[in-house]
Amino acid sequence: MERKTLDVGAELTLHIVNVPGDLRLTGWEQAQITAKTNGVQLDLDVDGDSATLSCDNDLIVSVPRYA
Repeated sequence: MERKTLDVGAELTLHIVNVPGDLRLTGWEQAQITAKTNGVQLDLDVDGDSATLSCDNDLIVSVPRYA
């Protein structure tokens, strides 16, 4: 299982590029992205106001509501 949390800014565009399993996406009031997979690979990269996320299995993600 892999888990990652990153702080993000006031503006954010999220790109989910690869999830071969189930995806659960929820919004929350925190200025963070939290991602968890039951696989072994989880990539979460933030570059300015853009975030890219991919994994190799099911994925659970919480993102700011404004994303």
